[in-house]
Amino acid sequence: MKSLLTYILILISTVSVTFAQPNYSKIKEIKVAYFTEKLELTPSESEKFWKIYNQYETERYALKKASKKPEGQKISEMTDAELYQWIDSSLDKKEKEAALQKKYFVEFKKVLPAKKLVKLINIEEQFRQFLFKQAQQKKK
Repeated sequence: MKSLLTYILILISTVSVTFAQPNYSKIKEIKVAYFTEKLELTPSESEKFWKIYNQYETERYALKKASKKPEGQKISEMTDAELYQWIDSSLDKKEKEAALQKKYFVEFKKVLPAKKLVKLINIEEQFRQFLFKQAQQKKK
């Protein structure tokens, strides 16, 4: 119980420092701690999981970056052809994201039991909400 309390205090202080100076590496550290705690990863699972997850996250980021609306263009100023192309690109991106998720969940199955895999599906959204709440509290 003491170790859990210590862990939570460290997590909170790390979050505070992170929002004082936004830094991707700090957010990454918090994410690792958050996921490891919520998924209750053993040291062995953690080592294998993070190797796969980091690859997954890199590929997912590349997909998101590739399908953004062209910078500087407002939707109201785009032609119908450009809008249709953007819609098609967005739909293709969603298909690719689903295929990527399926590919990596096959890999995650090799290192995580089913219950932890189900938790993983929700943890990413929970983490985003956690960061958002921390940022809001920091602004106050």
